[in-house]
Amino acid sequence: MSVAAFDGKLMVTDSAIHTDGQISPSEFRKIYTPDEGEYWEICGVKAIAFAVIGTPVVYPQFRKLLQSGIDNTSDASSFDNTFDAIVIGENGVAYQVIPSESTKSDKHTVLNIIPATGFLAVGDGAQFALSVMSIGKSARAGVKAAINLCIECGGNLQIFEVPPAPETPSKRPTFETTEETMDKLAKAVTEEAIAEADAKVA
Repeated sequence: MSVAAFDGKLMVTDSAIHTDGQISPSEFRKIYTPDEGEYWEICGVKAIAFAVIGTPVVYPQFRKLLQSGIDNTSDASSFDNTFDAIVIGENGVAYQVIPSESTKSDKHTVLNIIPATGFLAVGDGAQFALSVMSIGKSARAGVKAAINLCIECGGNLQIFEVPPAPETPSKRPTFETTEETMDKLAKAVTEEAIAEADAKVA
């Protein structure tokens, strides 16, 4: 599993990945940001980065969820739900995402999304990271402690620095359908033809 931590300024993870019950010598990328033109959303806020502590298959699945926009009503039943995540909003807030089974009769997987009011950490090394951050140290120091003390953590630090919040919150881009585009084009052509006809009459 390993560890991810947030201190209000930095989101930091280790780089360990487990294969066949042992830590792989290869490093694994755990912090992701949107590609150009890609829009992520969490609880109505544009998401600018995430870290997931879980199996490798969770990363593309979680990214797909963010693309469609997630909140506490999102259904996560379609993928591996043994993970913990931290998502950074452009407002500077970190959201802890924890999957759990619904209390309803259908028992689907829902996402508990908790905005952080201070520092937070997730994963097997979370208790070590939180202990260090609770005495005023950074997320960087917290993850270093987890790497040193937790057998599930290892590798090097991966770091995302939270940028200042924008003055105006972002909104999800709207894309016209082909039908809407064709309607607008037809209307423009018609209006142009009418204008030309009026000019000839005059």
